[in-house]
Amino acid sequence: MLNPQTPGERELGRVNVVTLAAGDVLLIETAGGGGLGDPADRAPDEVAVDAARGLIGPEQALRAYGVVLRDGAVDAAATERDRASLPDRAALFDLGAARRAYDERWPQAVQEQLVAAVERLPRARRAGAYRAAYLAAQARAGAGPVTAELIRDVIEEQG
Repeated sequence: MLNPQTPGERELGRVNVVTLAAGDVLLIETAGGGGLGDPADRAPDEVAVDAARGLIGPEQALRAYGVVLRDGAVDAAATERDRASLPDRAALFDLGAARRAYDERWPQAVQEQLVAAVERLPRARRAGAYRAAYLAAQARAGAGPVTAELIRDVIEEQG
């Protein structure tokens, strides 16, 4: 929400970049822990690491991720069987038409490529570099999708 509880209040929805003016207030509310993408797509070994760190238990690994853990290790055959029986979770949650349009324009792999490129920079430069690369890619793509090649070119040009 931009400038909540003011005459200029505006719902922003899910966005990656927000340009603020001096005096603007940005309210971000999140349920936390929602994750990104289908839990069944998460690598079983990463789920096992979460369990080893005490972030989840074996029951949660099975229920949420379809990962069967035995003595802390992934049972690959049981995990494959269990994941095959999980419901299509993507059909249960819809972020709306605006998000679908955004995801078509900015495919997940391209978003991840941009984030990975920016993470290689010194921490102090990341936010500015991300914003500049994002805006440059948006402008160059026009109404079309942002591609991996376009992101690579934009990142290379920005040095």
